[in-house]
Amino acid sequence: MRIQGAYMHCGAKSTSLHELALMPRPIPTETHIPIAHDEFFSFAANKIMQQGYQIRRDRHYLNREGQQYFALMELEHQDESQNEGHATMAALRNAHDKSFIASLAIGAKVFICDNLSFSGDIVVGHKHTINIWSKLPEIFERAVKQIRVMRKRQDVRFAEYRQAPVDDRLADHLMMECFRKGIVNLQRIGKVNQEWHNPSADHGDKTMWRYFNAVTAALGPSSTNQLIQLPKKTIDLHLMLDQWCDVDFQATQNELPLDTETLN
Repeated sequence: MRIQGAYMHCGAKSTSLHELALMPRPIPTETHIPIAHDEFFSFAANKIMQQGYQIRRDRHYLNREGQQYFALMELEHQDESQNEGHATMAALRNAHDKSFIASLAIGAKVFICDNLSFSGDIVVGHKHTINIWSKLPEIFERAVKQIRVMRKRQDVRFAEYRQAPVDDRLADHLMMECFRKGIVNLQRIGKVNQEWHNPSADHGDKTMWRYFNAVTAALGPSSTNQLIQLPKKTIDLHLMLDQWCDVDFQATQNELPLDTETLN
């Protein structure tokens, strides 16, 4: 089944906020303070809306019998011009089984094909420790305030991708680089190659923009677990392609003073 911006099958479960609210509340210990999934979403959504953003088309997913939670939200601000090619996305991760920290990542969705990607500009979170509620509000507030800067950086990044020519030989090399860096596995290299030579959506001539979309199309997750891993993989993809394109963020390099934690 295709859900806008994500693929869900193979036993994965999409859910609703109502269903999340009916789940048993996690029991805290002296050292581990889990957060109920619906409570975590409400907390993050409030921080986002306090900065004037509207949340469009939020989707919620569970994995490992509800132990892992992932949410996607499309963000819109009335004072910001909407880019015709991509929209701002936010992703949340939360876990009751200590598999990862409570975290927020900001990224983009390419409209033409619903491909998702996340950059390393805004990736924040905190472990489920005794002081999580004393730290998390400030961490998320600072992150949301930087969304406008992140949007500027995405515009710069994608403009550079569109202008960088890529021939078939370089594309083959980049596919192997993605494999070596763990962005795609052997099973997905064929999908990248297919999307590069015969793209399922029109991404123009053979440029880094077309290659970027070939990879993100191949990364379209087939399970909730793969969806949860998507931010880390696309962050690594951006880091690699930014270096190849020599993307210059000089105008915004001092505007993102965040103490971030990775999504590992």
